[in-house]
Amino acid sequence: KLPEYKSSRDQDSSIVSAVYSVNDVAANYYSDLLEKAGSSLEAARRYITKRGLDASIIKKFRMGYAGSSWNGLLDYLSGRGVKQDMILKAGLIIKGKENSYYDLFRNRVIFPICDVRGRVLGFGARVMDETLPKYINSPETIVYKKGLHLYGLNFAKAYIKERNFAIITEGYLDVIMCHQHGVNNVIASLGTALTTEQI
Repeated sequence: KLPEYKSSRDQDSSIVSAVYSVNDVAANYYSDLLEKAGSSLEAARRYITKRGLDASIIKKFRMGYAGSSWNGLLDYLSGRGVKQDMILKAGLIIKGKENSYYDLFRNRVIFPICDVRGRVLGFGARVMDETLPKYINSPETIVYKKGLHLYGLNFAKAYIKERNFAIITEGYLDVIMCHQHGVNNVIASLGTALTTEQI
């Protein structure tokens, strides 16, 4: 018997909808930054070239870049009328000293994490050198529960159904590289031990 879950529909649907919207705008912000030219992006471009990622796969998976600014995303979203409380609910900022807030992701390559329908749930962010921690991921939010989702399932679901099996990998780049080379029934477990719910 499969376990039953309390759907996000049972919670405040307006907050859920707003968090999805904020995440989508943030994903666009990060991908736009990656597309822009500039010396600050040299490390990101070197990393992408080193990994052998082509432009079409970067666009398909909406990969992006978080700059080194402590409040680049916060200022961007605030400038578009998004309330700080909602940005916090989306897990995109964290509280600092004296009631200040700053961006969670800085100077990292960004991987939007989507649900099976393609809605942005959260983000994974990787350094471009050997700095630790290698990855920082979105905290769990009203829409994102990492043990319930699989990275890349929105792209892989049709191929999994067609081939009747899935290949489960460890990380974002494993999935992206497989899809780039035409192996499309590949997903990843979002940095957690594989859960019953994911299976």
